[in-house]
Amino acid sequence: MSAEPDETEKLFERVERLESQIRWIKRISVVAAGVLGVFVLGYRLARYRQVTAQEFILTDASGRTRARLANFPEGPGLEVYAASGERRVQLIGGGEEATLNLYIPETAGKGATAVNFFHGSVLMSSFRAAPGAAYLEMHSSRGNAEAALTLQHGTTSLTLIGSGAEAPKVSLQTDATHACAALAATDQPSAGVAQPAARGSLCMFSPGLPELELADLRGNRAVLGIPQTTPAGVNQAQENSAASLNLEHKSGKTVHLAPQ
Repeated sequence: MSAEPDETEKLFERVERLESQIRWIKRISVVAAGVLGVFVLGYRLARYRQVTAQEFILTDASGRTRARLANFPEGPGLEVYAASGERRVQLIGGGEEATLNLYIPETAGKGATAVNFFHGSVLMSSFRAAPGAAYLEMHSSRGNAEAALTLQHGTTSLTLIGSGAEAPKVSLQTDATHACAALAATDQPSAGVAQPAARGSLCMFSPGLPELELADLRGNRAVLGIPQTTPAGVNQAQENSAASLNLEHKSGKTVHLAPQ
């Protein structure tokens, strides 16, 4: 009678060992299937180099959508989003045209968007836009030649600078009160002190007040037309003629000529 319990215990032990072996076999099978699946997927990607899907979504660590590659109502394209969900970049290629849109941030205090072109590490051209302002800048890879077109708070200006330390500068500027075209020598400060710059400008001030100004490096100046400031000792009534001429010496002495 005492042998029966021993054999029963041995039977239970064998059953438990068998169940344990079956569990291990299942685990090994799952791992093997996973490894085989990875190899098969890698083989297919290596062979076909293609993944097909309706949409690809890139999310950040918080699960927020930061980019989408999909078919949008405007056509197939790519969109990039800020953490706030605002759209920042949209690249669409549909129909017979392609469009790249950059969106100025609305939630940021000082938002701007830019397109920059580099030659190696040298910035060659930049287009920037912000609320109320837009800038287009172009630079040469050698020397200091540059061109800049600026629209800011109702004032439009164009600046052209040639290559070379002494290259003259051309500028055009217009706003609600005046329009000016100017030629000027590049400023050359001496020992940190600004020096007089040779310049010539033609301006039209509102309402219809023309002025032609010429100045040399020594500080002498000639103004033909109706200047914005009346020289000392000159009657204001004499200044209301475009034929008036003011000659100003660097010492401060002034000669005024006007038709009688």
